[in-house]
Amino acid sequence: MTPGCLRLKSKGYFFKKIAEDDLLVLRSLIQTQYISRLGNLGLAADKLTSSSICAYHLNSHLLNHEETWPKHERLLSRESVKLIRNCNFIASLSKDFGEFQISDEEKLDRENIYWRLVRPGVATDVGPMHADAWFWELSDSKIPTNMARVKVWIAIHCEKGQSGFRFVEKSHLSKFPYKGEFRDGKLKPQIEIDERKLKIKLFESEPGDAIIFHDRLLHGGALGGTETRVSLEFTMLVKENAAG
Repeated sequence: MTPGCLRLKSKGYFFKKIAEDDLLVLRSLIQTQYISRLGNLGLAADKLTSSSICAYHLNSHLLNHEETWPKHERLLSRESVKLIRNCNFIASLSKDFGEFQISDEEKLDRENIYWRLVRPGVATDVGPMHADAWFWELSDSKIPTNMARVKVWIAIHCEKGQSGFRFVEKSHLSKFPYKGEFRDGKLKPQIEIDERKLKIKLFESEPGDAIIFHDRLLHGGALGGTETRVSLEFTMLVKENAAG
C-alpha cells in the first residue's frame, strides 16, 4: 500500500503542508480570476477590486453573491490547471498515491479545480455535513473502472485556526442515511441524522494547510473568523488499491 492509502484507511484523512511558493501561485490564480469576474460585471473600478479578496465581505452587498459566484465561475481555467499541475504539492500527492487524474465532474473536458468564498457569519456560504460520494451517487456519475476518488481541500486565505472545514474522523468506515433535495437548482445530499450526535472536529489550519480525505468521510463547512476565507479543492482519481 502507498503511504496515502495507509493513512486514509485508518482515519479517513491526513494533513499536508503546501510550500509557500505553491501557495503564492494558487493565490495569484484565484485573485486573477476573481478580479476578471468582477470586471466582466462592470465592477472593475469598484471597492470590491481595490482591496484584497479577504475583504470581499465588506462590500459583497454591492452585488448578488449567489448569482456572481456559481461553481462554474470559480472553476479555474485549463491554463491555470496546467500551472497547478507543475506545483511541488502535486508531485508530493503523486508520491502518496501514484500518478492520478483530477476529476471532471462538470463535464467540461478538463480537470476541475475550483475555489470557494466564505464570508464571516453568512450561514448560506457553508454546506451541511455530507460525504462527497453522495453527490456522485445522486448524479449517477461514473469513474473509470478500478479507480477511486480522494478529495483535496486547501486553505488559501484564512485566519489561523479558522479554516471553516469540519469533519468526523473515521466516518468513512460507517454508513449514514441521507436523501437528495434540490438546493441552488441542483440535486444535493442532505444527511438524515442530527449533526449534534456526531463527533465533529474543526480543521484548525492556517494558509497553505491541506486535508486529503476519503470520499466517504463526513465533512462540511463552519463559520468563524473576521475575514472572507478562500479555499481550493479538487478530486483525485487514483488507482483503487491506493485509496484504502
